[in-house]
Amino acid sequence: MIETIISLDSLDSVKEFNKAALENHGDVTLFSGRYIIDGKSIMGILSMDLTKPIKVEIEDPVNRDIIDVINKYII
Repeated sequence: MIETIISLDSLDSVKEFNKAALENHGDVTLFSGRYIIDGKSIMGILSMDLTKPIKVEIEDPVNRDIIDVINKYII
């Protein structure tokens, strides 16, 4: 499992993250305050307060593409 803090501060970053999450075989979960969002749901991501840091957890198996994307947005 991978667990880190990221920032998705633009629509392009949300779309890139969501695309990588959809291609990942394991679950992708986002946490913002008390809210828990499925990272494979673009509507869920867009409903979050994107001005704040987001905790992301990715369950195994982890796809290499999502690791590359997450590394771009780690705070």
